[in-house]
Amino acid sequence: MQYIVKSVVPLEQLHISGFEDESTPEPERNAFIDQFIDHFAADPVMACRSLADRSGPKVDAETLASVLFKTPELDKTQLGNLLCGNDNLVRAYVDRLNFVGIRIDVALRMFLLSLRMPSDPNASENLLLAFAYRYHAANEEAIVCDPQLIAALVLAIVQLNDALYGTFGFALPNHAITQDVFISAFRSRDQDRYISDRLLADIYSSVRTNSLSHALATHERGFAREVVVSPARPTTKLTYDVWSERIYVSIPSPDPSFKIRLQGEGMMFDPRILDFSASSEESFRVKGTSLGTKTVLFDRIGSNA
Repeated sequence: MQYIVKSVVPLEQLHISGFEDESTPEPERNAFIDQFIDHFAADPVMACRSLADRSGPKVDAETLASVLFKTPELDKTQLGNLLCGNDNLVRAYVDRLNFVGIRIDVALRMFLLSLRMPSDPNASENLLLAFAYRYHAANEEAIVCDPQLIAALVLAIVQLNDALYGTFGFALPNHAITQDVFISAFRSRDQDRYISDRLLADIYSSVRTNSLSHALATHERGFAREVVVSPARPTTKLTYDVWSERIYVSIPSPDPSFKIRLQGEGMMFDPRILDFSASSEESFRVKGTSLGTKTVLFDRIGSNA
């Protein structure tokens, strides 16, 4: 067995763990969560109140956001409606996505794919602003501008998307909008050029290539396909600067309109993009390049994202 010195601590604070060869099996989900899913589809507010009543005083915004984040079967339309009406809850929910070090348009795509935007434009804008402010808070060490400019950038990205595709109703159709027009229009809000031309150009190219999408509506669930990760519980520990064992990701059949780009601060991936054009299964390795807790994010790309 080999060891790498990661930190030095007083002996009385030292605890040794993690020598088990086999991972702990995934615990069975509480039956009450299945009831919560059904109740949530009918009335998300009452479902959350009932969850809090049955769980005691420990259910705060962070705890509830964790439940919402970890329960993919929840009705995504109701999830969007619930979050847009609760500032504390939406802030905690966005924080669960851990967008540190992720480019803003990539983070926005992940956020939108986790829920369905409300039909009310004002409610949708509230969600986008909440995302923008929490993204700024997560990356404030690297961002030199204020949260309001980041919020303006998020709205500009969505407006560009809707000018091209009309997904969310934030802009009139304008399929001829060019990169120069997009950058010039944003410069009216950012005359000091805190947001670089390079980043704006990359955002334009990304949106022009692939539209922003949100989660499937309830009546569209038949289009959903299962993505299987194997092992079901990948290793919870990484050795610094050492590649992990391979992690396998599979979908029902090959799909040239679906890719997964792996994201995460302080990590390297081999490969970074999983391309399912010719195969229904792809694999990757991950290596930590810094110490501390890590989160691997799956950025879904393509028209079937």
